[in-house]
Amino acid sequence: MKWRKSSYTEGESCVEVATFDDRAMGVRDSKLAASPVIPLRARAWAALVAELRE
Repeated sequence: MKWRKSSYTEGESCVEVATFDDRAMGVRDSKLAASPVIPLRARAWAALVAELRE
């Protein structure tokens, strides 16, 4: 799985995301690579992104 940081990253405070497959994403703390991963289905990911953009 390839993790990537948000393009809005400032300093070290950020989350990383990875695509599991075409139906799910993973989110984790970028400072703690071994941190638990929060899995999100595509619909939940889209809702989260839309909410954050508002």
